[in-house]
Amino acid sequence: MAKNLPVKASTQDHLDIEDIIDNLVLQKDGTVALILETTALNFGLLSEPEQDAVIYSYAALLNSLTFPVQILIRSKKSDISDYLEKLNEAERAQTNRDLQSQIKNYREFIAATVQKNEVLEKKFYLIIPFSILQVGAKGTMVSFSKKQKGAFFSKKYILEQAKNELVPKRDHLLKQLSRIGLKSHQLENHELIELLYDIYNPQEVGLQKITQEAGSYTAPIVGPSIVGQDEVQKPPVVTQPEVIEQPIADETITQPTLPVQTVPPAPELQTQPIAEPASIPQESVAQPAQNQNQKIVLDELQAAVAKANSLLAKQGKN
Repeated sequence: MAKNLPVKASTQDHLDIEDIIDNLVLQKDGTVALILETTALNFGLLSEPEQDAVIYSYAALLNSLTFPVQILIRSKKSDISDYLEKLNEAERAQTNRDLQSQIKNYREFIAATVQKNEVLEKKFYLIIPFSILQVGAKGTMVSFSKKQKGAFFSKKYILEQAKNELVPKRDHLLKQLSRIGLKSHQLENHELIELLYDIYNPQEVGLQKITQEAGSYTAPIVGPSIVGQDEVQKPPVVTQPEVIEQPIADETITQPTLPVQTVPPAPELQTQPIAEPASIPQESVAQPAQNQNQKIVLDELQAAVAKANSLLAKQGKN
């Protein structure tokens, strides 16, 4: 068996980034960077008093800075694949047909808009740098190689000094940005990896999902995880196993008989004769007003019928 040849060079050797630890970017020259991501503010939609307040707050931020700050604005093509997938899930989970149809029309509208027009999104970053020269280092005394002889600063020592310098500056910037009305936060390890990957691979944005585990990027050589069109792996052909027909023996299959539970008959109900109500003399019962009205109407109707019969009899005689 051929022995594995030692790794002589890799892409990481040509990058300025040494490592990403504790939400900080460590470069090979000993420089450390802390990156903040902040939101934007539409200045044109604000009223005149609001614009004046924003200008004064921004002026106060600039006057309070005693350390260098880098401002980075990145414009890239928007990736809405995750958003479309969420719409598909919402459409499948919706039981109301009308709402389901509205979600489908909205999803198709978004997909058509992105296909026809190039939708860009902007992100804003503030970078706070730290140099090992700030702690009194002189010359090139930074080395991360264990083979190098002599005194040099270790990675752990540089990160400790960087945290002592960058954390107060970060808190100060977050406070000043909140006065303007901007929401900011420090990028974590997986967010820094994704940002740097997008910067070094702008053409692959949206084609590959970045894992949140930083340990998978510390190998000597990172293998390509994007397969080209010529290298598309064909799915394996799944062959169905042969079905061997076996004769069925002439045996009667007897199904197990389930025990039938006998329900006891319901007990006979003893019927008792209903006692007839005692006869009440009519003289002691007061007739309601409704019966009296019906009697009066009946008497009037009988009188009218008798009168009509007498008139008819007279006409017959004439």
